[in-house]
Amino acid sequence: MRASFLVPLALLLCATPARAQQPVTRADSADVLVAAAERLQAQGSEELAAALARMVERRYADTPAATRAAAVLANVRSTRASRAGRVGLIAFGTIYGAWLGVAVPAMLEAESPEAYGIGLLTAAPAGFFAARAFTRNRSISAGDAGVVSWSALWGTWQGLGWQLAGDIGESCRQIDVDVVVCDSDASAPFAMMVAGGLLGLGASAYAADRTDIGGGTAAMIGWGSLWGTGGGLVTSVLADLGDDQEPLIAALIGGDLGFLAMAVLAPAWDMSSGRAWLVNAAGIMGGAIGGGIDLLLLPDDEDIAVLIPTIGSAAGLWIGAHLTRHMDEGRVREGRGGDVRDGADALVRLSSGTWRLAFPLPTPALLPRAGARGELAVRVPLLDARF
Repeated sequence: MRASFLVPLALLLCATPARAQQPVTRADSADVLVAAAERLQAQGSEELAAALARMVERRYADTPAATRAAAVLANVRSTRASRAGRVGLIAFGTIYGAWLGVAVPAMLEAESPEAYGIGLLTAAPAGFFAARAFTRNRSISAGDAGVVSWSALWGTWQGLGWQLAGDIGESCRQIDVDVVVCDSDASAPFAMMVAGGLLGLGASAYAADRTDIGGGTAAMIGWGSLWGTGGGLVTSVLADLGDDQEPLIAALIGGDLGFLAMAVLAPAWDMSSGRAWLVNAAGIMGGAIGGGIDLLLLPDDEDIAVLIPTIGSAAGLWIGAHLTRHMDEGRVREGRGGDVRDGADALVRLSSGTWRLAFPLPTPALLPRAGARGELAVRVPLLDARF
């Protein structure tokens, strides 16, 4: 049940209008709401406390109680942030530590099983306690945890990709006029993966410690890097780069460009994680439709065969973004500094020339009446028109 529907009940349970010799003012109403929010927060009912505090900030911003409401919201946000991404990041730290327990001995060319056993025994707990220590005194949102986890994985892939593309660790010698023998260093792929993963992990942890990353931003960064990788492969085919290392290099560069582009653009879009997934699901659907058309038509031209699903994916992304353009209205933004509701609390809304229906948000109020006691009431807004 949404917290907003429990607001009248919370007021009835927690707030008792005081006797007043003078008519109740807006400031009095705001004081009652904030007092109820503070009491609910002390009792652990954070959703109700946040709903009341947001109501005071929105409808009684001109009263002294608005400052107290902001303090309640700040405390609730801090409490939520302290556990929202902490569990996920600790879990990932443990798994990544277990991977390092295998990769580091391989990087060091260990041959005995004891070396790998020691690595697993020590690295997984080390990853757990390192992540636990990092998140202990920091506000880590789900978006922060998502970006850190994805960056470590992305850095690992990039390290392997560039090792393969650059033949790092491979030494060749010519033993005859037409005979060249090349030896590959088996530790090179693991060394590059460990280096790339740790670089991605460190850079993203530094960014997450200084920036509020929403869940939608984290999702778009992940999807952007994947779409960029696909775009690099498509470019290599259309540009006829050959079958050597060029397609891999194009995919690596395209993925990095997609990652960086979304890291810059996604925070400005302020998209929810749900909308981000729907938009990208529409892009996948468009690509799948294009692939189906390829199988039905079987075009002889390779470029046409590649362009059909590519255009389908692009069209799917655009359609998904267009159809979900109003999806985030009225949501609570994700992240450490979010929790801002965007309105949509009236039955009928008019905004930017567009009419929309929404579920009305009941608003408790303390109204003056003849006599010594204020009267607790509930307002149900029917129209919200903005010109």
